[in-house]
Amino acid sequence: MPSDQLNVTEYIRPLGIREDGESVKFAGTGFGIGRRGLVLTASHVVACADKPQQVYMQLRNGRFLRAISKKVHPMADVTALQFESDHSPHFFKLSSPPAAIGEFHLGTEIISYGYPVTRETPEKVRLEPRLMSGHIQRHFIHEQGNCRFRACETSFPSILGQSGSPVLLASNIDSAIAVLTTNFESSIVVDSYEEHNEDGEKETHTIKKIINYRIGALLWPLADWLEKM
Repeated sequence: MPSDQLNVTEYIRPLGIREDGESVKFAGTGFGIGRRGLVLTASHVVACADKPQQVYMQLRNGRFLRAISKKVHPMADVTALQFESDHSPHFFKLSSPPAAIGEFHLGTEIISYGYPVTRETPEKVRLEPRLMSGHIQRHFIHEQGNCRFRACETSFPSILGQSGSPVLLASNIDSAIAVLTTNFESSIVVDSYEEHNEDGEKETHTIKKIINYRIGALLWPLADWLEKM
């Protein structure tokens, strides 16, 4: 079970895509879930992989494991992967519906670990796990394109490479409650001013700050789908 004393990189790993004749290119984050050796990520992280064998997971020692199966959820931005070896990450528990109803209320403190992109050069990427913390801002049904799924909105911003990271309750980090997926853009008015145009008419202008929040696909509604892997 994860704890403050355990290195969370045992539970989350960077994922990459290898196209024919090319090196593995970092794509996002994945994490172990349940007892069946599954690794979850956001579907768009591995969308360009035509075959499961093009998806790779990097281990702490630098080795890469190749995926042997890939199952994309038909409605949620979530994909489950299985890899060729038993050296997959340790696994978070899957949150249950009672926990979802009783603990995932607005304001609940949450954390997430992932691998944001840090570029040392245009060709070289440094992968370092990063902790994001905040709270749940709202629950809603996310609809975009062909996607429609139960979701939560987090208060922390979106960072490139964080897609596919687990969302965990700060009070119970052994269970994953969601997968970080897409961004949600919002804006707030930070200032306003008035001026007169050439006709002498008064015009009011506002200055807005754009804020990106992250959306998490809740996992407990996907439990039956995961069981069929």
